[in-house]
Amino acid sequence: KVGFMNHLRLDEMEILLDKLQKRLVVKGTVLIRQGDTDAHEFFILMRGNCTVWVQAGGAAIKVADIAPGSFFGERALINQAPRAATVKAESLCEVYALSKDAFDAALMHNPDIAESMRLQIARYEREEQGA
Repeated sequence: KVGFMNHLRLDEMEILLDKLQKRLVVKGTVLIRQGDTDAHEFFILMRGNCTVWVQAGGAAIKVADIAPGSFFGERALINQAPRAATVKAESLCEVYALSKDAFDAALMHNPDIAESMRLQIARYEREEQGA
């Protein structure tokens, strides 16, 4: 279900899946904070619910709910842009995290993974901009 992984070959996907770390996070935990420049993880939400918030005009505005099976933070694996939003756990959540370091280690085995992800992320960005 993780969109940018759909284009990977099975052996590429297995390399990444082997690097995932299971975590339980309690309600109220901030997994991603808008503006962070040291973005270093990608998450897949397996259980629980999270919300996405953006700061606008000095106020936090809820822009989305994240349900199990969804993923977030994938752009941090490819680019070093600051986080675009804050993601907060709204219940006890089970997530799988992939660190930038683990992702980079996987790339040493197969640089095609990064290219596949770059192409998919570029598609997401075009869709978001209405192109």
